[in-house]
Amino acid sequence: MVGGELGSPGEVSRALPAMLQTLRPLWRDCPCDFLADSRSSGAEHLQAIEQAGFTHGSVSYNQWTTGPERTAAALPRSAWSPATQTRWRDGVEVTEQYAGIRHTVAGSDFTFPLAVARWKKDDQMFWRYAFVAHDPRRTDAGAVMARHRLKGARE
Repeated sequence: MVGGELGSPGEVSRALPAMLQTLRPLWRDCPCDFLADSRSSGAEHLQAIEQAGFTHGSVSYNQWTTGPERTAAALPRSAWSPATQTRWRDGVEVTEQYAGIRHTVAGSDFTFPLAVARWKKDDQMFWRYAFVAHDPRRTDAGAVMARHRLKGARE
């Protein structure tokens, strides 16, 4: 919002790396989170977010999930958090678990951590997955997902 411009800037995500570099002094000396949607999940954006110096950062990663889904599905049972029953905002109850993986975005030479949530309703046979790219200092996938969900409550 601070770096916004009047008019029609086009695809806002293209401006993200330069904007983060220019505005970095605003959060340099204070704790600050960066929460973004999947438009900011390309390699260039993830590197810019990681280098921007935020206390915590997370980005929804739901555009290129074939690789991460295969990796998550292959994790051993011991890699997942204990199963919990969760009631979503719409009242649906699901069984949910969390784990962490590393992933390399196409066109990138670095890997980054993904927090993974998997869930299914009682009558479903297969797990569904959600991913959030996050800063490497955080290791609790459930906590990463919970903090990132705050973004959805504010949108």
